[in-house]
Amino acid sequence: MQYIKEKPRGKILSWMFVKDIHYVAIKRKHGIQYFNFLLSISSLPFYDAAALTKLKLINRSNYAGATLFEKRLRFNCRNGWKDELYKPQFPVYQQIKYTLDPETNTGRYKLIYQPRKSWIKFR
Repeated sequence: MQYIKEKPRGKILSWMFVKDIHYVAIKRKHGIQYFNFLLSISSLPFYDAAALTKLKLINRSNYAGATLFEKRLRFNCRNGWKDELYKPQFPVYQQIKYTLDPETNTGRYKLIYQPRKSWIKFR
């Protein structure tokens, strides 16, 4: 697999905690996405975080914090993301200027997500 520096694409297949370097790796259909910290997963959109809760974290028995993080993530997903620490990104609706939907005669909107905060920075 290759490291994707831009926007990762594809369905999430699995995720793993790498204890040696304390990174979280998310394997997607077209590449692998790495995160420096466990909580940096909250920079993902809400639908990606919900997809992670349906998958088991690989290699979690080597680090107790990873097991706890996985449980808290699942708990918050079931309860509607009420905990601010584990809350993923939700889109901000921005109206597209000078465009109207011809069927409803209302403005058109686009969803805007903030860029992900936790790419690996090579030294």
